[in-house]
Amino acid sequence: LSDLRLAFRQLAKSPGFTFAAVGTLALGIGANTAIFSAVDAVLFRPQPYPQAERLVNVFERVPTGGANSVSGASFKDWREHQTKFEALAIYANDQFDLTGRGDPEKIPALTVSAEFNRVLGVPPLLGRGFQAGDDQLGGQNQVVMLTERFWRSRFGASPAALGDTLLLDGKPHTIVGVMRDGSWFQHDVQIFTPYVLV
Repeated sequence: LSDLRLAFRQLAKSPGFTFAAVGTLALGIGANTAIFSAVDAVLFRPQPYPQAERLVNVFERVPTGGANSVSGASFKDWREHQTKFEALAIYANDQFDLTGRGDPEKIPALTVSAEFNRVLGVPPLLGRGFQAGDDQLGGQNQVVMLTERFWRSRFGASPAALGDTLLLDGKPHTIVGVMRDGSWFQHDVQIFTPYVLV
């Protein structure tokens, strides 16, 4: 106790040094906490997919040395001719204008191919995933899957949401399924739409 009292008296005598020391400690502790949180999320915490160690993300290498996302045409070629992977899926970030349900708003989306659920090994919480034919250009049966969070906030977690319609970019999309929260890798996503392979 006497050592602690002496230390506090010394720190009180030089407030500049005390401020610098406490600030340095705070920055160090904050940086370590942030780094540990990132490492924990990436390396230590298990992914929400069965056999996550078998999943890979594939990019195309461009002549300048950078990585480029895969085009739909390349994906079709890979899917038809590859022999190394059990299944392939393609995805892309997108956003849609949601209208007809209150104020118009932009909804972040993930556009995915029909194999998406199979590749991740995660079935929908409700309804079905995308099927072959859902990704046809100009198809009459445009469909959408919701995230669990969007389903709960907009539809009150009602199973009656299946078969309902969302107006996305002015086009009606039938709700066919709900994906469980945490079962995909991008947390701002609200809806899933089929990736149209042209």
